[in-house]
Amino acid sequence: MSIDWGSVPDWLAGVGAVSALGFAGVAALAAVRSNRAQQLQVESLRAEQRAGSERERRAEATKLALWVEFEEKEPLIFEGLPHSVSSVVRFSNASSLPLYSVSIVMIGPEGAARVPYNVLAPTSVPRVLPRASRVLHTLVEGHDLGELLAAGRVHLACSFRDSSGLWWVRSHDGRLVEARDQADAENLSGDADRG
Repeated sequence: MSIDWGSVPDWLAGVGAVSALGFAGVAALAAVRSNRAQQLQVESLRAEQRAGSERERRAEATKLALWVEFEEKEPLIFEGLPHSVSSVVRFSNASSLPLYSVSIVMIGPEGAARVPYNVLAPTSVPRVLPRASRVLHTLVEGHDLGELLAAGRVHLACSFRDSSGLWWVRSHDGRLVEARDQADAENLSGDADRG
């Protein structure tokens, strides 16, 4: 019995088919690796988009600041306050949009108070809140405000709604926390200054 080894063209066709199969396998592996790399890129882009959206969502709210300004040596004189004082409540809204339903929570040795404002407009420079400043004076009456501030016994926090309708709380230590709704924001702003 003799084995028919075929002709040269048969051999060339066989080698070509096996080579094509090998190249197809290599191409398939390259495609799988490329797809994995693209999937990682897409996931990375999505994560960047989520982070960007979060930054955009918080952008307006982060531009609100609230603090007590205390002058130990010379009293301060401000429009809206009946006499010279040694301290005032200041705010800055560096956003280009107003903030709504602002509720400032103040805690001092003589108790706590909530001072509401319907709207705080954008400001180019920090401004005094006369009503909140008057309430602050009642909460620290008879005490040395400088000592109270140094000891951390006077706190300000606020809750507000931005122009997108999102509720936020700025705690006494400057943290910004998103709230579910107005009630949650007011609870958080009160709790933020008790802790």
